[in-house]
Parts: sequence; C-alpha cells; structure tokens
Amino acid sequence: MYKRAIGGTPGFDEGQDSVQIIGHTGGIHGFTSVIHRFVDDKHTIILFDNTASGALGNITPAIRAILYDKPYELPRRSIANEILPMILENGIDAAIDHYQTLRNEHPDEYDFSEAELNNLGYILLGMNRVADAIAIFELNVEMYSGGYNTYDSLGEAYMIAGERELAIENYAQSLKLNPDNANAVRMLQRIFEQTE
Repeated sequence: MYKRAIGGTPGFDEGQDSVQIIGHTGGIHGFTSVIHRFVDDKHTIILFDNTASGALGNITPAIRAILYDKPYELPRRSIANEILPMILENGIDAAIDHYQTLRNEHPDEYDFSEAELNNLGYILLGMNRVADAIAIFELNVEMYSGGYNTYDSLGEAYMIAGERELAIENYAQSLKLNPDNANAVRMLQRIFEQTE
C-alpha cells in the first residue's frame, strides 16, 4: 500500500493531493497491465494493453485525476492507429508521407515513439505484408537510428523476406549498439547455421 499523487507523478507525501492505493503493474510478451485500488474511496482502475506501447503509464494518471476532479492531460493519440488504415487503403508511400506531415504539423498530438512504429511493423508482419513492414521498420531506423531494437526488428523482417545479407547487416548493427542483445546473437547464429 502506498500514497500516490492524484494527478501526476508518484508521490509518497501525506498531503491533501495524495490518496492511498493498493496497486500492481506487470507485463509479459507484449502485454501489460495496471491495477490500482483506491482503499478509502472504493474506486478501482484495471487496464490491460496488448500493444506493448507503454501507454498505460500515461493513461493511469489521467484516469486518477478524472476520478478526483483534478486537471489532467489526455495521452497522445497512437500514430500506428492513424496510419495503418492509410497503408491498407492508399499504400505505404502515402502512409509514410502522412506520417511525416503529422510529425511536422502535430508533434504533440500523436505518439511518435519508437515503440509505435515497431508495433505497427509487427502488425504488418502478422498480416503477411512483409514489404510494408520493412518500409515501416526502415522508417523507424531513420527516426531512431540510435535504437538497437529498430535494427533488430528490421533484421527480422529482412530475414522473413529472405534477404539474408540485409538481415545480417541489421542484426550486426543492433549488436554494435547493444552488445547484450541476445536476440540478435541468436538470430545471427540461426542465419549462419542455415547456410552451412
């Protein structure tokens, strides 16, 4: 049991702007959850997310604030949810152009995080739209060139597409950025074993 500030960041003060909460968060394999029970007021917040976007950390404080009539900010809208229909209806080039326009003109309205594009790429892989997934992972590498996971995901998409050399190149770059990336090590071993 702990005290938490109603509207924002965690706080352990006993002031007027805190409430007593029993809570737990957790996650596994792309799923996350939050449970907060407000002991004195008999409110409970239960949230589940299967996008691995990390959005629950932003949504929970807003719900807490709404419950107690405090100021709040809504989480930014998912850019993946915005551009996926455009990919399906107008093609990947139009969707990427739309992404760039929104990023330039509405930077605070949408969630342009690395995780958003990464999740979208995996959604496209799940739909067997490998070329579109590669384009999204390439965009993610362009936007977040310092993120080892961007290269790891692009490597996976190239591997699925049968582009062995490009898969190796991207897994190697992922390892260069994060030598502890065990997935890249496993995938490179698998690629080399398949060619022996």
